[in-house]
Amino acid sequence: MTLANKYVDDNEMQKITRAAQGDKYAFSELFNQYKVMVYRIVCRFLGQAEDADDAVQQIFIELYKSLPGYMGNSKFTTWLYRIAVNVSIQYIRKRKRDSEFDTLNPESHIDSTQNASASIEKTELQKQIAVALEGIHERKRTVLILHDMEGLTMEEIAGITGLPLGTVKSRLFHGRDEMRSKLKKQLG
Repeated sequence: MTLANKYVDDNEMQKITRAAQGDKYAFSELFNQYKVMVYRIVCRFLGQAEDADDAVQQIFIELYKSLPGYMGNSKFTTWLYRIAVNVSIQYIRKRKRDSEFDTLNPESHIDSTQNASASIEKTELQKQIAVALEGIHERKRTVLILHDMEGLTMEEIAGITGLPLGTVKSRLFHGRDEMRSKLKKQLG
């Protein structure tokens, strides 16, 4: 791995290099730095806390195994997003095969200081969004989650998914249209 490039600063690259060489402390630092981001992404895809915990663990196992292959040709977060998206999609496919759908949103751990009725409304809306998202094909759902929920640019999404920019734009447009239609039906 090269230590100087335009995507990763020297300190970060040294940490990644050490972790790739088996330094458990360096890997622990990477885990602590990125676990919240990874958990948030997984939750947006899976919407189920117990699946999310398993998926996050699997993502970091995959990261550990593939770290030696990271050459710094993209941002580390782009590379990690790709792993997170792929593992999340695997969990979605497994869930579909097992026919175990649960629309609970892990973000429903609402601060107990909030007003109870506002909490119920927020939780209900989150469930409706999760149900609508579940009904959208994973190709469009992936782009929707990464752009509208994670705030990534279309260029970043193209880098993560390996899709042409035009395809990302098209999937976002059609995904939003489908999401709007599904929410309109659900919310009446």
